[in-house]
Amino acid sequence: CASGRLLPSLQYLYCPALMAGVVVALCPKRFCCFQKLGEFGCEAFEERRHQVLRICEVLSFTGLVLAVCGFTGAFTKGDIGEVLAWVKYGGRSKSDGGAENSTNVEEFYAGVKWICNVADDRCQEMSKVNCTYLGSPHEKCTDCQEAAGKTVIPVVLCVLAYAMYAHNTWLRYHHKDSVQAKTMCCFACFFAATNFLLVLLNYWRACIVTATLVHAEMGFGLLLMGVGGSLVKYICGFLHLFLPVEDSGSEEMELESESGSNSEVEVMDEVMF
Repeated sequence: CASGRLLPSLQYLYCPALMAGVVVALCPKRFCCFQKLGEFGCEAFEERRHQVLRICEVLSFTGLVLAVCGFTGAFTKGDIGEVLAWVKYGGRSKSDGGAENSTNVEEFYAGVKWICNVADDRCQEMSKVNCTYLGSPHEKCTDCQEAAGKTVIPVVLCVLAYAMYAHNTWLRYHHKDSVQAKTMCCFACFFAATNFLLVLLNYWRACIVTATLVHAEMGFGLLLMGVGGSLVKYICGFLHLFLPVEDSGSEEMELESESGSNSEVEVMDEVMF
């Protein structure tokens, strides 16, 4: 932190998260810890089971849409890329407080892949951009380029795995509940969402906070990605956690769920960021 780097290892957290997801997916759900998780719940939630899971379904779909919008802003340019940008640069120097004698600079918008000039829509890849565009000293500019590069894989995995999480929520809602499904949902909503949030915070720190020479602000796309990829999942996570596994037909579902836990779909479920 003294050198200006805020936990740079956060860029690589998707690797242990992937391994943790595989372990959780393959563990037999007959272990007592998983059974306790399945039984854990709140009576008030159980009495309103249908409404709670309906809310989870709506939130899951909403979060997926927001994550897709954030993903679009991360990798596109042009009008859509500008609207859904992750960061915007420009305006007056932050050091002089916008004094009359300050010098205006060009405005840029950026995501994970591109950084573009607003005036002429001229774009460069983030990895090859001239550091003066970011308004940062060379070392901090390099931090931003590295953070953007290391964010690519977590963003892609977040969107792909979000669909799998939504599928597990659908199973719980349509009377195909199981300890496996609840475990997957809780893992995705708490562990994976926190992991992905830390990745986004690292991007925010490297590309926005340290841009000392120009005004830098968070773009709409990064906000949508944070809300969809983390905040919505936290809300859903508490709803899933306090809703016990449905008794009716749960034993059959446990056998089906466990037999399918080795499949690629179940493994991807645990990769959520």
